Amino acid sequence: MNLAGHSRSSRVIFRKNPSGPTVSPFKPMKTLILITCLSVSATVPLPASDAEPVHAAVTAAQRPDDLSRLQDEYARRRADALRPVAAWYRAQLEVLQRQSAGENSEDRTAITEALAAVRETFWHEDQPELKQALMATDWLWRSSEDADGVSMTFHADGTVEHVGMDGKWRITGPCEVTIETADHARFVLRFNASLSAYEADTSNVSGHRVAPPR
Repeated sequence: MNLAGHSRSSRVIFRKNPSGPTVSPFKPMKTLILITCLSVSATVPLPASDAEPVHAAVTAAQRPDDLSRLQDEYARRRADALRPVAAWYRAQLEVLQRQSAGENSEDRTAITEALAAVRETFWHEDQPELKQALMATDWLWRSSEDADGVSMTFHADGTVEHVGMDGKWRITGPCEVTIETADHARFVLRFNASLSAYEADTSNVSGHRVAPPR
């Protein structure tokens, strides 16, 4: 074996730089490795701070409240905008009803039904605050048969329920709600100005809010 030849082939040669120190052939490789490391570190995403998920969770929790407030404001503005139109239509129907006094019964019946329908629609749409108050909380239902009372719930689909009663509700006048039960009983509930309590027209029925807003 030619050890001398092998030694010469394995020898690392350092070149002399006439104007400076000896230059190593490994210096460009070190620069390449450093650039590669910087490039990789720039592409790796840093972990998000703990505050970001908390902020996102708070924002998501606020959305239902924001939507509810928006819907309430929409209902209020819609009622304000429709009030003069509904009042005009109701007044015109009342004029027709008076003018039809001597006409056939079918025409008078149709006008009377239209007037009743528009009055009901007017009261229902003109009192969004009453509708919101009904569904925002549970209510106590007391009667001559049950002085302690039971919890009653109004639903957005127009149904109402408590233990022993299922029915439908609608707004039929100023601060007034009519309930018709499944067994054809009828109750007219009249609420106070603050919409926190009511009294009915029969069976000594009365009640008030029993829970904070849902």
